[in-house]
Amino acid sequence: MLLDCSSYESVKSSLCDIFDTSETALLGVLGKVKNDGKIHFTELEQNIEISVRENFGWPSSVLEIFWFHGTRVVDESSFNKSGILTKGDMVDSIHSHLISLSVGLEKSGFNPFNSSVAGKTCINDEGPFAFLIKSVAVSVAGRNHNYTEVPEFVQDIAGSLLGENYQQLVYRFQAAEVAPQTLAWPLFGN
Repeated sequence: MLLDCSSYESVKSSLCDIFDTSETALLGVLGKVKNDGKIHFTELEQNIEISVRENFGWPSSVLEIFWFHGTRVVDESSFNKSGILTKGDMVDSIHSHLISLSVGLEKSGFNPFNSSVAGKTCINDEGPFAFLIKSVAVSVAGRNHNYTEVPEFVQDIAGSLLGENYQQLVYRFQAAEVAPQTLAWPLFGN
């Protein structure tokens, strides 16, 4: 089965299929989960999982893959042509793209991401990377980076090109791109 996260309606529909239940029953169970707005998201996730398991059990199909990639791209068809590429495969094109976007912007000060960039120079930083479908991919409370707003690599390069003025280039990148691509991957299936 597939968890389709392209809209609120598709999420509800696919969860109903996965747990073989009705929308009314699903929303009823989720509506009873403790959430006062102050609860930490990890505790909320645990409460949701416990409530769903108690009420619906395990999905009838075997769990095969469970991940989300919040990559942003200028051309969404690039995933169909090339897949999700490693940093090494993307560095030249991203760097060239950012240089073209930086025309007219001035560099000021130092790159605030120098230590981050230095820590990413090892061979183990090639990616591509994925995240479990959790709030950290989209709601980064207490985290350093929101991967759905801009790729971390874009910030690193923008910092090297413009120093403390990196955010101006990040805004240009965001304005030039399409919405974040949320790829649908099989969640439950044979």
